[in-house]
Amino acid sequence: MKSQGFSTIASTLKHYRKIPSSRKRSYIKAFPRRYFKLYNRIEIARIYTYGSSTIKAINTLFKLLNPALVIIDDKIYNMLDYPKKIRESKAKRKHEEYIKRISDNLANYSRILLRENPKKFREESRRFEK
Repeated sequence: MKSQGFSTIASTLKHYRKIPSSRKRSYIKAFPRRYFKLYNRIEIARIYTYGSSTIKAINTLFKLLNPALVIIDDKIYNMLDYPKKIRESKAKRKHEEYIKRISDNLANYSRILLRENPKKFREESRRFEK
């Protein structure tokens, strides 16, 4: 994922909390277009809603794929059992920052969609996952 094209496109993504309230709706609306520019450079993407089976599913996925490194949200870091993991707050290299922004934006887009239109959420999550 560490290519110039990836960096150029990923740099257009901002951290959702740093976007002014007045721009959040339009930013989220434009997210799919930005995401699909990166889609071919993303190896795997999964969207999970939080539940008891979620942690099991994520742990199973990690064991199956055996990725070199996993950047995990601080809230669930201790719940996941994978040796090659780092906390999202500790990921500081530029390409790690881009990966964090992609995942955070995807999570925010999905969360908002699930709240506002659950039927569309199911359709979109199939389209966004890889």
